Amino acid sequence: TIQQCISTNFGFVLSRQLDGDWHRLGRDVKQSINDLKTLSSLFHYLIEYDCVQFWRLLQGVKAMSAASRSPSYWMLQDAGENLFRLAKERVFRLVAAAPDKKNASGDGRPELKLKQVLEDKPKEVLLHQVLTEVENRWNARVRKAQKEAKEGSGSSFPATPASANVLLMVKDERTLRSVRSYLSSGGGKRATSENFLNYLEQVVDKVKPMLRPGGHNQDSLPAEQRLLFEEHSRVKKYLFGADARNQYNQLVEEDRKKLLDWKRKHRRVVEEKTRGVGTGGADTIRQKAYLEVAVEES
Repeated sequence: TIQQCISTNFGFVLSRQLDGDWHRLGRDVKQSINDLKTLSSLFHYLIEYDCVQFWRLLQGVKAMSAASRSPSYWMLQDAGENLFRLAKERVFRLVAAAPDKKNASGDGRPELKLKQVLEDKPKEVLLHQVLTEVENRWNARVRKAQKEAKEGSGSSFPATPASANVLLMVKDERTLRSVRSYLSSGGGKRATSENFLNYLEQVVDKVKPMLRPGGHNQDSLPAEQRLLFEEHSRVKKYLFGADARNQYNQLVEEDRKKLLDWKRKHRRVVEEKTRGVGTGGADTIRQKAYLEVAVEES
């Protein structure tokens, strides 16, 4: 049932039940099973990751499917197309710049502009509400203690910074980085904007080779690609200012080196896990590993 897919380790249970007969299954059946595992994982990632990370994850899953000998069928269905469309609209939308303004191609279509959406992450909204409530209650107790101290009634409430700590328990290291980034940015959209800038960096890396002499000019690019390319410089300037370009480029290079190092270690771990495992179990481990790579790249 749908509830079992959401509430249990669906992929592990399914693999255990089919491991003995995995070699008898056809390619289409195996691919359908892997698709179910991927969709079950995507449901959890939808809750855990912000809108930009989830959109980049979907693009990574789509790229892996396109490079696979057995592409995922769910992406070709209407529900799959809706998933990609809605995930993108949580990040940005293309809207008409003005009702009477036409684009430069002369085909009569309206000129488009990019509108940032950057939908708030549900868990971060709840975290902000909880921390705000804790802060309000703390301030109320401090004010009450200060009032009692002035009246001479005394108070045993320790109104010191050391007694004002809040302990947050998280699931894993990635969640820890996300929460730390969100809190250090003041609880606003800066963390999501930084993830959006990382996504725009990927777009720029793909577009730059096309803009070399003899290739496309910027106006001949597809509208979405051109607007994302133009948005990159605006987002970078908003986040880091005009004088912080070298610092940002250094941070990007460090992140790329960390990702390459992680991929090498992850590849060795996957090889060790698949040794001595049945065919069905090995395929499950590899499928999960592909998804983990897409998650880390997001």
